[in-house]
Amino acid sequence: QESTCFVKILITKCGRGIVKMVRDPRMVDQAAELRHEARMYEVLQNSACASVVPEFYGFSERFGVPLLCVAAEGDDFEDIGLENLSSSLKLSAVAALQRISDCGVLHGDLALRNIVRSRQHPDRAKVIDFGRAQTTKNPALLDAQVAALKTMLGVGPGAHCVVASHKVRCFSVVLA
Repeated sequence: QESTCFVKILITKCGRGIVKMVRDPRMVDQAAELRHEARMYEVLQNSACASVVPEFYGFSERFGVPLLCVAAEGDDFEDIGLENLSSSLKLSAVAALQRISDCGVLHGDLALRNIVRSRQHPDRAKVIDFGRAQTTKNPALLDAQVAALKTMLGVGPGAHCVVASHKVRCFSVVLA
């Protein structure tokens, strides 16, 4: 079974946060995944990737219950619907994942449900859910995840995007 079956996402208003927890301490694999996700958020938050992931508030294991808290962002791309996403928001998602790739992080669970609209900047996307992420120096794997997202979003393979000063800049390469 998927570990998300055992992770309860509480979208309560604890500030602007989302709390993910493993309620049953016997679910050791799911607890380990949540611990790993917290470590990945720490790595990303302390790197050039901080602007393309939700703010990481912290991790706790009080009373044997692991809890991870991150800032709440907007709707995920699956809920919004591919047909309702603007081209600029799609390109922003590609730029965000490219930034994460540039930081040497392979997401591990790339899906539309794991790309969200930024709450503060609705024209920008952020990447969430790093429980299966890993660091790598293999450029082929990192490039492949960006190419997979472009395919998922229907963005041309020649589109290149970068996040600079919190603005997404995109351009296409046309080979004649």
